[in-house]
Amino acid sequence: MPHIQTNNIDIFYEFEGSGEPLIILGGLASDQYFWQDFIQPLKEHFTVLIFDHRGLGNSTASNA
Repeated sequence: MPHIQTNNIDIFYEFEGSGEPLIILGGLASDQYFWQDFIQPLKEHFTVLIFDHRGLGNSTASNA
Protein backbone atom coordinates (compact mmCIF):
# COMPACT_ATOMS: atom_id res chain seq x y z
CA MET A 1 0.00 0.00 0.00
CA PRO A 2 1.51 3.33 -0.99
CA HIS A 3 1.80 6.04 1.66
CA ILE A 4 3.25 9.51 1.77
CA GLN A 5 4.48 10.89 5.08
CA THR A 6 3.98 14.50 6.06
CA ASN A 7 4.00 16.09 9.53
CA ASN A 8 4.42 12.64 11.13
CA ILE A 9 1.24 11.37 9.44
CA ASP A 10 1.17 8.50 6.93
CA ILE A 11 -1.42 9.24 4.24
CA PHE A 12 -2.59 6.26 2.19
CA TYR A 13 -3.18 6.87 -1.52
CA GLU A 14 -3.74 4.76 -4.60
CA PHE A 15 -3.88 5.30 -8.35
CA GLU A 16 -6.18 3.08 -10.42
CA GLY A 17 -6.96 2.97 -14.12
CA SER A 18 -5.45 4.93 -16.98
CA GLY A 19 -6.16 8.14 -18.85
CA GLU A 20 -6.63 11.71 -17.71
CA PRO A 21 -6.19 12.20 -13.94
CA LEU A 22 -9.26 12.31 -11.70
CA ILE A 23 -9.00 12.95 -7.95
CA ILE A 24 -11.73 11.61 -5.68
CA LEU A 25 -12.12 13.74 -2.55
CA GLY A 26 -14.16 11.84 0.01
CA GLY A 27 -16.12 13.32 2.84
CA LEU A 28 -14.72 13.47 6.34
CA ALA A 29 -15.83 9.97 7.37
CA SER A 30 -15.17 8.05 4.14
CA ASP A 31 -12.13 5.98 3.23
CA GLN A 32 -10.97 4.33 0.00
CA TYR A 33 -13.22 1.30 0.56
CA PHE A 34 -16.30 3.55 0.34
CA TRP A 35 -15.39 4.53 -3.24
CA GLN A 36 -14.53 1.13 -4.75
CA ASP A 37 -17.87 0.52 -6.53
CA PHE A 38 -18.08 4.16 -7.63
CA ILE A 39 -14.66 4.23 -9.30
CA GLN A 40 -15.00 0.93 -11.22
CA PRO A 41 -16.47 2.53 -14.38
CA LEU A 42 -14.32 5.68 -13.98
CA LYS A 43 -11.00 3.86 -14.07
CA GLU A 44 -11.76 2.64 -17.60
CA HIS A 45 -11.29 6.24 -18.80
CA PHE A 46 -9.29 8.00 -16.06
CA THR A 47 -6.32 7.55 -13.76
CA VAL A 48 -8.22 7.80 -10.49
CA LEU A 49 -6.48 8.96 -7.30
CA ILE A 50 -8.15 7.94 -4.05
CA PHE A 51 -6.80 8.50 -0.56
CA ASP A 52 -7.73 8.22 3.09
CA HIS A 53 -8.00 11.37 5.16
CA ARG A 54 -5.73 11.36 8.21
CA GLY A 55 -6.97 9.10 10.96
CA LEU A 56 -9.25 7.13 8.62
CA GLY A 57 -8.77 3.85 6.79
CA ASN A 58 -5.07 3.19 6.19
CA SER A 59 -3.92 6.72 7.10
CA THR A 60 -2.63 7.55 10.56
CA ALA A 61 -3.46 10.43 12.87
CA SER A 62 -0.84 12.60 14.54
CA ASN A 63 -0.22 12.50 18.27
CA ALA A 64 -0.27 16.31 18.47
